[in-house]
Amino acid sequence: MKRRLPLSAVVALFIMISAPGLATTIFDVQYNESEQGTGNDCYPSPLDGQQVILSGVVTAVLPGDYPDFWLQSVSGGPWTGIFVYDPTVEPDVGDSLTMTARVDEYYGLTEMQEVTDFTLHSTANALPDPLVIATGDLAGGCQAVSEAYEGLLVEVRDVTVTQAPNRYGEWTVDDGSGECQIDDFLYAYTPSVGQTIGSLVGVVHYGYGNYEIDPRDAGDILTAGLEVGVDSVGEKE
Repeated sequence: MKRRLPLSAVVALFIMISAPGLATTIFDVQYNESEQGTGNDCYPSPLDGQQVILSGVVTAVLPGDYPDFWLQSVSGGPWTGIFVYDPTVEPDVGDSLTMTARVDEYYGLTEMQEVTDFTLHSTANALPDPLVIATGDLAGGCQAVSEAYEGLLVEVRDVTVTQAPNRYGEWTVDDGSGECQIDDFLYAYTPSVGQTIGSLVGVVHYGYGNYEIDPRDAGDILTAGLEVGVDSVGEKE
């Protein structure tokens, strides 16, 4: 025989579902492939301005005085990574955590700000495997196919360096599908034009109208299966 919930329980459940700071997923925050936005927006979050509760594992941390970080759902896949801009929280790569924060759009980048609650569940967890994409998936500026990878740990393979680093530490690679920008936001490396890289891993960031891959350290850039070697760590722009 089925039991019905008492009215008080139904009301309590409705309040929980309707309350600010409702537990949600990074996918819910990020997913938007139909509304490109206006002005500086680039496929803005449907939850922009709302306070939400998110859980995930830390895939990258910006070193220095502004320890911002990237959070990704353990399930992986498109739309499941996000950048967290809040210097009050200082996690390490591999930390599993839950946080309450506000969704914000910063010149086209969907990010989390104003962390009000933070729970560390465990440390040194395995990271989701980088999602293998084509360089062309991040070419051409604001587009839905690129937005799906914003905040994610990704990998491009068998690429050729097509432009050397400019004064901002930005350089480009191409696997034949289109040029993709690489940046020294987390780690600086100086390649030469025409150099081939067998595997390049990093987190996807967005700024100044372009998507980019930000390698985290020397181990993210491999040539012929070997690390390219340690260079220098980038600074927050």
